[in-house]
Amino acid sequence: MRNSINKMKRIVLSILIALAAAFSAKAQDIITCVDGSDIIAIVTSIDSDGVQFKYFADPEGQTYMLPENAILMIRYANGHTGIFPEGYKVLEELARREQEALALQQAQKQKRRCCLFRCKRRSR
Repeated sequence: MRNSINKMKRIVLSILIALAAAFSAKAQDIITCVDGSDIIAIVTSIDSDGVQFKYFADPEGQTYMLPENAILMIRYANGHTGIFPEGYKVLEELARREQEALALQQAQKQKRRCCLFRCKRRSR
């Protein structure tokens, strides 16, 4: 009985150690872009040209670069978060343009309604 309990303890301990090693080996950064997409990557450097990274799925592969104005933030593997103000400026500009486009559409719909209302009034 005692041997089976000790065996179970060893198995459980081995599984826990293996899980801990697996989670610590998966150090990944998450890059959140202005378009809303997330890139799971390993950030290699940040400089005036932009952010250089490798895809997490292919750490030995090609190094890619994104300009800072295409990035909202980076959530690093250690828990820290890097915010990119240029990305937020681009996002604000996109939101402003979208609001202007919606306002223009609403104005055009209102103009059509008025035209239809006048046409119906005249036909009576």
